[in-house]
Amino acid sequence: MMLLMLQLWNKWLLLSANSTSQEEVKFLFIEDVLNDPEVDGATADVLLKVVTKQLDDSKLQLHNMMRIATDGAAVMTGKRNGLAAKLKSLNNNMIPFHCVCHRLVLSCIDANDEASHISVVETILQ
Repeated sequence: MMLLMLQLWNKWLLLSANSTSQEEVKFLFIEDVLNDPEVDGATADVLLKVVTKQLDDSKLQLHNMMRIATDGAAVMTGKRNGLAAKLKSLNNNMIPFHCVCHRLVLSCIDANDEASHISVVETILQ
């Protein structure tokens, strides 16, 4: 499942009398690439096609995209063949980074493995 949300900088919002910000967040799409019989897995190339098609369909230009936050999976963050690298090759101003929320989850999982008392609490709560 691929989920894309956009945080936009909209110069026209500031001109609005009732607006205090130029920033808006838009939910763009969810795409289930794994259950699509026409694609062979969720590769970076497949994800790139999905993202560029959805941006085109939404009349958004890739060269205006400044950052991408991902879950940290290799298909997303690979330095040569990940989605972020492919997007950066199309837009050199793109700044890819690992989503803070996803990093927190990974660190909690690691902490859980190191702290045996957390497992005891989990057992009790179940």
